[in-house]
Amino acid sequence: ISAVLCRALEDGYHDIKKAGCTCLAQLATSAPPGALDAHSEKLLQGLVANLSHPHSRVRLAVLQALDTLV
Repeated sequence: ISAVLCRALEDGYHDIKKAGCTCLAQLATSAPPGALDAHSEKLLQGLVANLSHPHSRVRLAVLQALDTLV
């Protein structure tokens, strides 16, 4: 699942990036504590890379996903 989310965060289409952020936030909320620890570095790198995205809605989705993941 984390590989798919990382690819979604790297996608060129902004709606795919937003959907990836939403899925990641939902996964972080519903997963047991520590379940994402092994994948957190890659997921965080994908999120942080989108903090400077031109679309404000993508940046907002990234911040929301970061809030739930961290």
